[in-house]
Amino acid sequence: MQSILDKRSIVLLRELLDLTINKPVGTNAPGFRLGHPDDLDTIFALESKKLIEHDHKTQTYKLCMPGLLLANNEPAINLLFDTDRICDFLRAFYRKKPDSPVPLNTIAKELNIDRQRVIQCITTLNGTAPLINTSSDLTMNNATVTPTEALVFARESGHLARQAVEWHFPEAANTKPKTPGNITASAQKREAVLGAALAILATFPEQCRTKTGTVQGTKITKLIEEKSPFLFKYSRGEPPLSPDAITREINKWLKTFD
Repeated sequence: MQSILDKRSIVLLRELLDLTINKPVGTNAPGFRLGHPDDLDTIFALESKKLIEHDHKTQTYKLCMPGLLLANNEPAINLLFDTDRICDFLRAFYRKKPDSPVPLNTIAKELNIDRQRVIQCITTLNGTAPLINTSSDLTMNNATVTPTEALVFARESGHLARQAVEWHFPEAANTKPKTPGNITASAQKREAVLGAALAILATFPEQCRTKTGTVQGTKITKLIEEKSPFLFKYSRGEPPLSPDAITREINKWLKTFD
């Protein structure tokens, strides 16, 4: 399916993301608009579609979770991925100690994620669905968060983001990609998997290689599974083939010149 945003909108989302990475408070909204005088209509449209969050009290901009999904570049995917890691950690904590607060510093230490990034992930997630209760000021050294029962049963952040996108863009849920009549369903699945493999290899090249530098199909498959909500965001966020089938398909092409 083609993007539901025009190219300029995507560029603006990515620029805003670059300005706000690991900065939970966001970036100055008037300053961003002054830097883009020809894009004001587009910026206001992104606000109205809840892709950009405008905090009128602090006069700051930051991306909402659906905006991250549609930005669809490495920083956006990694931020959503870290959000899922934090959610998994808090789900496990909730099952052991329901309704107990978790120090923000503990999350950062246990997951080896920068503290400012933890705050950004949590505030971005809560902007879409209030799944985590937070202390009043997350910048305080003793700040805590408390996972809720709703978080335990919520789907991954990529799924939540996609649902929000479909709410604001009904065409995203109803439009199906056009394919020639002679392309079979199995061919479409292989095409989707190979496209995902190419995206993974281009974005995370080092993670796809062994210590000797050889590209390995199983490593690509693992990343495809981890990033599936973003790679297959308009097909329920799930790979169309099993992990073993994905690895076989990738390895078949990797051995082309052997």
